[in-house]
Amino acid sequence: MRIRNVGACLATVFIAVLATFLGPRAFVEQTQLTCPGEPQHRVFPNMDACAADPHFRSEGCYCSKLKNEFHAWYTFGAIPLIVAIVAYLGTVGSLPRRLFWMFIAIAGAIGIEFAFALVENAAAALYALPGLPISLTVTFGIAAALFMLIHIGRKMVTKR
Repeated sequence: MRIRNVGACLATVFIAVLATFLGPRAFVEQTQLTCPGEPQHRVFPNMDACAADPHFRSEGCYCSKLKNEFHAWYTFGAIPLIVAIVAYLGTVGSLPRRLFWMFIAIAGAIGIEFAFALVENAAAALYALPGLPISLTVTFGIAAALFMLIHIGRKMVTKR
């Protein structure tokens, strides 16, 4: 039973990390040039094109990447659902034990993703470090709620 739960935990971590890497990025390639006093922003295909614009050298102007609208929905919707389904189907034992293994898998997946983010862009990852406990808590809560809904739904279906 323990070996199966460890295997399910590792599989859940692998699937969560894989789903994160295959999912949408937080920022798209396009960048916008923002200047104080101008109501409209100019959009460029990449950061180099934005920095090459003559307006970029103006006082207070800066380039920034555009946020991907779907990233938050995917991160806090699809990923916890995938994790809850894999953890529910893979683990055995009492419900608290199964939840425990799911939480271990979530913490491991977020830790691995943070390590990759640290390697990719250390400054951005360290900037996001204070929000990591909040991200863990929110992901734990959403995944636990989905896990319980799956459990309750299964119990209701098997009663009939």
